[in-house]
Amino acid sequence: YGKDVYELSLDEMATIAAMMVYPRPLKPTPSWERNVLRRSNYGLNLYRKLGDRYTRRLSKMGPHNELVG
Repeated sequence: YGKDVYELSLDEMATIAAMMVYPRPLKPTPSWERNVLRRSNYGLNLYRKLGDRYTRRLSKMGPHNELVG
């Protein structure tokens, strides 16, 4: 997207994550685009459902990824 990672929207982040599962082929097809969109929506729905739990856990992590407190 040509942006710093902190400037990406949730939709852009979800699309990038979906492309990790479905890498972009040399000649993208409509079915590939549908798969990426479906996976992106799945990731967004999970984030909306579980996002608070995940971000609260991250806020309790120390500098070496150990739980603090």
